[in-house]
Amino acid sequence: MQGELAKKYASVLLQVGVDLKPGQHLYIQAPLEAVKLVRELTKQAYEMGASFVKPLYYDILQDELRAAYSQEEFLSAAPRWEQDYMEGFSKENCAFLKLACVHNIAPGEVSPQRLAAVAGANMALMSGYRKNMNSWRVNWTSVIYPTLEWAELAYPDLSGEAAMDALMGDFSKINYLDQPDPVASWKAFRDDLGSRYEKLNALEIETLCYDSPTAQLTIRLVENSKWVGGAVYTEGKKHHFMGNIPTAEAFNVPHKYGVDGRVKATLPLNYNGTLIEGIDLRFEGGRVVEYHADQGYEALKSILETDEGAMHLGEVALVPASSPISRCQRVFMTTLYDENAACHLALGNYCSMCTGSAEGLPEETVEARGINKSKLHVDFMMGSDQLTVTARCRDGKEVVLMRRGEWTDEF
Repeated sequence: MQGELAKKYASVLLQVGVDLKPGQHLYIQAPLEAVKLVRELTKQAYEMGASFVKPLYYDILQDELRAAYSQEEFLSAAPRWEQDYMEGFSKENCAFLKLACVHNIAPGEVSPQRLAAVAGANMALMSGYRKNMNSWRVNWTSVIYPTLEWAELAYPDLSGEAAMDALMGDFSKINYLDQPDPVASWKAFRDDLGSRYEKLNALEIETLCYDSPTAQLTIRLVENSKWVGGAVYTEGKKHHFMGNIPTAEAFNVPHKYGVDGRVKATLPLNYNGTLIEGIDLRFEGGRVVEYHADQGYEALKSILETDEGAMHLGEVALVPASSPISRCQRVFMTTLYDENAACHLALGNYCSMCTGSAEGLPEETVEARGINKSKLHVDFMMGSDQLTVTARCRDGKEVVLMRRGEWTDEF
């Protein structure tokens, strides 16, 4: 990415994404393919008053190589020095910008169980960073960098330049890069979504009830948790940042033991390069007690067997069926995009933005609140234009939040 498009995208990521302020450091984690965009980000960051910009480039095949060739005993290794490094920069008034890539792995190429072990190790490496993130010390943003591999995966009927052109057309629309002022467009969208989750919080919802041909589910929320979406503030309201771009979700935290019923995924999940289709889960008392998949069963099994927390939910998110990504009528084969096309749930670790950090609290306190902890956090999409979501509030009132997959006027 270069030229005018790179300039616009860099402005969005710095001004709306991380909300970079003068005197801040900026840490950029990026694939080798993104070097030209990183240079533009660096230029603009210094123009905005950044004190220090640190790019760290990575090869998108590193995790797959580790999963394929590492000795079994070292698959979950998470060196202390790397944890200290990640924790260290997150203490130093440093914004964090991650550019990720979509990567496809041929079925059977690498064991899903070994990939899951590597994913768990990566979560451990970020534990110190997450401690500071959960304390609202870090303003951060994660995005997907457009590559030819992603284009050919998302547009399987096209190849080469034609696929890349198709991806960039949708990418520009979704990220408002086709607008005269993308930064202003994103700020307007951010504020509109913010007003939506403020209304949800005012309802004091106790339980969500899902009804559709693929979902008959009740989800109790963690008491005193908050709906979050769009942008959030760091401590002292120094930065108003967006954790993901694009985003269209309002999300909260389910009670670890408060989920009952059955749900089927309505979109495929690309997990570590393995496509999982037709996910079908049944919950009792918050725990998955039965699971199936039409394709990628072993990958689903590896997710659920990561630890006990992976058998429970850590996030519930509401997304209108008419969101910008949904209007593209395309499965983008990456959770960051596809989760913003439909209502979704996540297996695994809780969202600290909604509950406050549970790090360092006694385990009995965490359990009593119903907060779920896990080595992973995996979203899957379950919304559709046939979905109704009803809220049961703590005052006994019932409010229909969504009908036919869209927000209602009832709240």
